Formats: sequence, C-alpha cells, structure tokens
Amino acid sequence: MPLEARDNAFYLDGKKVQLLSGAIHYFRVVPEYWEDRLTRLKACGLNCVETQVFSSSCHWVVVDIESFACSEPYANECDR
Repeated sequence: MPLEARDNAFYLDGKKVQLLSGAIHYFRVVPEYWEDRLTRLKACGLNCVETQVFSSSCHWVVVDIESFACSEPYANECDR
C-alpha cells in the first residue's frame, strides 16, 4: 500500500484519501490492550495512528520503523 503526498493531498494506492488520525502512547498501555485500543480508534472512524518512539528505549539506526526493537510488537499489532 504505497502512500503518496502530492498536490496538497494524500493518495493511497492512487486514490485520494483524507487521513484521520488518533494517538496511542503504546508504552502507557499494557500490550494486552493494544488490539482493543486500535480497534476502538478504527470504530471511531480513524484510519491513521500516531505514536511516539522514545530514543531512551531504542537502539537507533537509520532504517524503517519495523527495525526499532522497542516498537516492533506494537507495529505488528497495528498491521493486523
């Protein structure tokens, strides 16, 4: 699913899409509740999740988000 930003808009798979985002601080939610919280965001009509990754809890490398060991379980839950 490539997401593109062009012409002052976002496009997902070539179709214009409006991103409606909510935030989850995954480190403040026990992992057993991640699926529930993500499901609730989706039920509210949101199609995007913003989260934070703190440098104090990660080993930084210049690669994509799935390479951060501290957020990998959360990123996998978001993909479901």
